[in-house]
This record gives sequence, C-alpha cells and structure tokens, in this order.
Amino acid sequence: MLEKALRLYTPSLSEKPMADFLADKCDDLGFEKIHIDEVGNLIATKGSGSPKILLCGHMDTVPGKIKVRKEGNTLFGRGASDAKAPLMAMLFAAASIQNNNGTVMFVGAVDEEGNATGIKNLVKDKL
Repeated sequence: MLEKALRLYTPSLSEKPMADFLADKCDDLGFEKIHIDEVGNLIATKGSGSPKILLCGHMDTVPGKIKVRKEGNTLFGRGASDAKAPLMAMLFAAASIQNNNGTVMFVGAVDEEGNATGIKNLVKDKL
C-alpha cells in the first residue's frame, strides 16, 4: 500500500489521486463515513460517541519527482518519510480501533507544504 501511495505524485493542491486512493482504502478497512471536503481533505469516520480521537496527517509532498525504488525491505520515494508512511500508519491505527470505543476520525489533509489550506478548513469547520 505504501509503495502505491509513493507512486502517486501529490504536490500541494494536487492531492486528489491520494485522496481517492485513501477513500478506497478507508472503505476496505470499514470506515462508515468517508468524504472529501470542499478543499480536498479526506475525512473518514467510524464509531460514535466519546471519546473522540482524530488522527490527521498530510497527503501532499514538496514538488519534484523521485523514482520509487525498493532496496531489501526499504522503500524510497517522495513522501516516504514526510509524510505518506506516517499517514498510512495512522490509517491502520485508526482502522484497528473497535467501533464500541468512541469516535475515530482519520484525516488526510491537503496543502501542508503550502499555505495549510486543509488544516485551516478543518479548523473553520470545527472538526
């Protein structure tokens, strides 16, 4: 899954391929509500009630392409450490929490490397 994410070119404000990819994965992993908001953030929710946990990372990378390659068990590519691998880890962590333990939200935010459009919209919407 990480290798597929690394192959998606997602500089700031061009994250739609990653959002669509994550939406499909969220559906596969049992999230109940999945949508992409007006600025392009992916928001997936499962469970209900308290406590509420938000796991949020960004989908964009700095511009420029780096060929994705694998050496042994190590993957190299744009976004491998900042921040597609951590985002995938958050997705699996969120998916592993049982529904009877409150509300879990997973967010893939846009434009962290730019003007923080995604986070600003989440704050505006009081997510």
